Amino acid sequence: MKTKKIYPVLLIGLLIFFIGLLIRKIDGIQSVELKSLDWRYEMRGLVSTEDLPVLVVPIDDQSFESLPSRWPWPREYYGHLAENLIKAGAKVVAFDLVIDQPDPHGSKSDSLFARVLEKYPDQIVIAGKIEIKGGKLTGRKLSYIVPPMELFVNAGAKWGAVSLGPDVDGFYREYSFAQYVPDLDTIYSSFAAQILKSYMEIPDTTILEVKNGTLSLGEVKIPVYSSYSDNMMINYFGPPSSFQYISFDNVIDDSTFALKGDFDLDYYHMLVDDEIFKGKIILIGSSIPEHHDNFPTPFLHFEDSEGNYKIEEMPGVEIHANVLATILSGKFFVKMGDLTLHLLVLFLLSLIMFLAHKLKTLWSITSLIAILVLIMGLSILLFNNLLIVIEVVYPIITIVTGYFSINIYLYLLTKKEKQMILGAFTHYVPPKVVDDIIANPDKLALGGEEREISILFSDIASFTTISENIEPKKLVILINEYLTAMTDIILEHDGIIDKYEGDAIMAEFGVPVHYDDHPVKAVAAALNMQEALKRLEPKWKKRNYPPLYTRIGINTGNVIVGNMGSRDVFDYTAMGDNVNLAARLESANKMYGTKIMVSENTALKVENEFWLRPLDMIRVKGKQKPVKVFEVLNRKGAKGSEMCANISSVFNKGFHYYLEQDWDQAINCFQHSIKQKKEDPPSAVYLRRIYQFKKNPPPKNWDGVFTLSEK
Repeated sequence: MKTKKIYPVLLIGLLIFFIGLLIRKIDGIQSVELKSLDWRYEMRGLVSTEDLPVLVVPIDDQSFESLPSRWPWPREYYGHLAENLIKAGAKVVAFDLVIDQPDPHGSKSDSLFARVLEKYPDQIVIAGKIEIKGGKLTGRKLSYIVPPMELFVNAGAKWGAVSLGPDVDGFYREYSFAQYVPDLDTIYSSFAAQILKSYMEIPDTTILEVKNGTLSLGEVKIPVYSSYSDNMMINYFGPPSSFQYISFDNVIDDSTFALKGDFDLDYYHMLVDDEIFKGKIILIGSSIPEHHDNFPTPFLHFEDSEGNYKIEEMPGVEIHANVLATILSGKFFVKMGDLTLHLLVLFLLSLIMFLAHKLKTLWSITSLIAILVLIMGLSILLFNNLLIVIEVVYPIITIVTGYFSINIYLYLLTKKEKQMILGAFTHYVPPKVVDDIIANPDKLALGGEEREISILFSDIASFTTISENIEPKKLVILINEYLTAMTDIILEHDGIIDKYEGDAIMAEFGVPVHYDDHPVKAVAAALNMQEALKRLEPKWKKRNYPPLYTRIGINTGNVIVGNMGSRDVFDYTAMGDNVNLAARLESANKMYGTKIMVSENTALKVENEFWLRPLDMIRVKGKQKPVKVFEVLNRKGAKGSEMCANISSVFNKGFHYYLEQDWDQAINCFQHSIKQKKEDPPSAVYLRRIYQFKKNPPPKNWDGVFTLSEK
């Protein structure tokens, strides 16, 4: 790029970068960013919770039906449940219920619950909350502490704040482990923090601290998710019910507590025998939507175990389970720092602007796509393996905007020249040719140049018969699907389509831009074309379309390539004997029952990449000089290549004996080939020839060449 162009490009780049920084702060963009985070959860999938000591006892519909009292239940139920769990070996029992008002069933019920709290003060945790209220007139927000009832606090109950805060899109992804109240300049323990104190036997006097991006509770260290808050990010292990659930009524159902009717099974004793609760944290909370304690999480949309798509909010009690599981597993998410992110965006923005200038359009778009894929891939890799969250929306917007901005700028600089060239030739020649002409305008003249290229001809066997037996509309659909699939493969292997003639395709490899491995790409394309037909056959069979069998001929050699035609209308094509030979090889396939035939020139250049076998020495119609031809069997190293190697070796020996007129040895080889590969047409062809030669020997001057009588 000339110096006078550099400064505007640098200015455009910096402007785009700063626009990206501003866009990043928009709530809508942040919402999209958060949705991309949910997508990463979806890509990661579920994580097993089997080894985690966290279990949920939900207040669910089943319990509503089976318990004798209507909701709200007497508090003595909670005491009975807690005592059952602790006797069953639970280390901590935590109630995700804010109990700040007297029991409507009477004070006796509260007293019974208080006795259990007093009996197990280090093993039971209950919930309080912190409410933030503010007036529109004053604009000032005040915090209100809502602890449990004084009766329970006096009984020695440990409590933590269960307040949850949503992100800008209303989803719950972060958790305030240390609940700071500015009005009181006090840090309160969250529900999860208080549970951890009891579970890990951390003294009550231990102070929650937030220092240098880390939340500390004794030996427990929790990294802060980002520099903008003191919250941790919840590492959700899956959608609702990812943790083990055991219904409230199953746990309370012992020999001293009667459930309604057939529900009374004394199920608790079976749970005790299985030691399900031993050493675990048991979380009790509502899972009933009517209680409004369910919240949208990254797994709001998911597929259940039966593959059914579901939309389901997660009970608050299970959100706390995910918080505890995150801490106990030590799998904390952290956000990539702003400085690192900005440097990465600047680098990628500079790179795509440089590539957009240096590369042709197709390759620059490919580079853009590659960079965008790199960002998405990097975000998934870091998320899954290193638990690092990198923003993707801000970098993608910045890079895409930078790419289009530099292209618009470059387009405006060269507008007249490009318009002239594109206007003249876009509708007449393939895109690659247009690119070549843009790079080399002198090629606009008629004429061509001599080049070594690889030419591919393909044709559908018995297409005339097929077209007679299928109605025209269906035939058009079939041939278009076939040509589209074949064309895509040729283009993927850097070939260009020279022309279509009905169902036939002529393609060239190594033009207009030369590359050395054009024979390899031509043969690889041919194999992929045959594989594509196999994949398409079931689809066509369902529509009652006939199966298609394609024959392909490939030759490598010097030809004349360039613009051929009249002064005003011309075509980019290839001409010469080597083009004609490729066409003859395609039709010669039917003589041997083969699908891909290549000349010796091509075979010598691809023999290290593919398994080949010599088919014959043939003399095509209109030519005196014989040509040795080969069949392409498979890629080396591909599935079934070992059999191809054996067939190639045995067939080669048989062909040698055939040329030496050692008929019996040749017969043994070709019969062995047929055993290895059932219905091997080339072997069958040679066996028929040999049996005829044994009856009627060839003349003394026989050179083994077979002359084709048809084109």
